[in-house]
Amino acid sequence: MQQYDVFLPTIEEIRIWKNRQKKTIEKVLFPSYLFVNTYEYKLQELIQTRNVVTYLHCHGKPSVVSDTDIQNLKKMLNTRQDVSISSEFSVGTKVIITSGILAGSKGVLVKQKGKTRFGIKINDINQVVSIEVDKSILQII
Repeated sequence: MQQYDVFLPTIEEIRIWKNRQKKTIEKVLFPSYLFVNTYEYKLQELIQTRNVVTYLHCHGKPSVVSDTDIQNLKKMLNTRQDVSISSEFSVGTKVIITSGILAGSKGVLVKQKGKTRFGIKINDINQVVSIEVDKSILQII
């Protein structure tokens, strides 16, 4: 079997069962999506893998998520903060994070439930990933 560089973004979520017991479970951030870093010519081989149905494409070309977006997503997940996703995206002020684990990350300022959030849009899957940030570490670009 061929080896691939794969990334399945997951988050931890607390679930409360009927008996009121709390349990932390690992939940896939983007259901039905697995990010694979490979060459275009290997895609046909990849979809021969059991349980892989297809790959995302537009106008016959494979959809590509930039390395920068994948790295920023990994950094967001590593903060262990509440990460949310949405397919709705309202364009806001473009910002860069100036310090901390996400320093240098570029994205958009998003307001959600009165809180300041930093968001990045992953265009090819039409999803926005956002995380709560302190305004003091943001700089308008």
